[in-house]
Amino acid sequence: MWQFEDVYQIRPKSFAEIEDIAKTVQPYRGTTNKYPLGSRKYSHRHIIFKGDHADIHYGNYARSHMLRWHNDNSIEFMQGSYHQGQNQLLCALLDPAFVKADVRQGGDVITLKTDKIETHPIFKGLRLMMKDFTLHPTVSYKAEYAVVDKKASKALRGEWAERMKMIRAFFMASNAEQIFEESQQHNAKLEEDPYAYFLQTVRMVSIYNPFRTKKHGWQRGSNADMETEREQVFKESVAKFFKHLYMENDTFEWKEAGVGKAIPRGNWGVRISHTINN
Repeated sequence: MWQFEDVYQIRPKSFAEIEDIAKTVQPYRGTTNKYPLGSRKYSHRHIIFKGDHADIHYGNYARSHMLRWHNDNSIEFMQGSYHQGQNQLLCALLDPAFVKADVRQGGDVITLKTDKIETHPIFKGLRLMMKDFTLHPTVSYKAEYAVVDKKASKALRGEWAERMKMIRAFFMASNAEQIFEESQQHNAKLEEDPYAYFLQTVRMVSIYNPFRTKKHGWQRGSNADMETEREQVFKESVAKFFKHLYMENDTFEWKEAGVGKAIPRGNWGVRISHTINN
């Protein structure tokens, strides 16, 4: 691993600089076109110059090929995702853009933050112009995100209204020990036993903690107690329960984010489709 301050001294920032490195810097011993990326002692990160393009590598393994830098000063991502060290290197190379992993935006994303914000989901083959990080003419993509369809979700809740009344009655009438024991049915089927299925959700919301001083206590992040805060536990469990129902019934509509636009974080899923015409 390189020294932290060395990250900010990494060249190049353009293809012209790569050509200059190939002309003025001695390649690594035993090679004819492998050049250092930053400090020479960190040979695991390097440039392989190939005339009309250069390949940026981090490491000497199958997924070490990170970027391809073309002679029109565009960059092409050679992986669909990167580990933390690679992301750090990408941030240094592509400053003022930065790369980060964000599951709510579909995985790794690159964002240019200047007077104009450009955000793109990273996929193998994504190609951007270094000047302004706009999409290269050979590449197109569509980023879509899922949101709950209000009409469909309202209809689904209506279908479950009577069963939720029954579930609530059982839940409020049971003591904590009963709820804990019945929640152990990990293979409960929704249609066969809705209440047992619901209790599995309760168990995810409230983690049973036998080390609490109060017998049969339940502990969550907010420390809600199964006996004294039953209503709150039920409310949160219902919310999570319906999230499962939405997923099982595909109660969503898909919206397009737009090229170069950040995908809204409060989504239920992301899908990226792309076309590459080299």
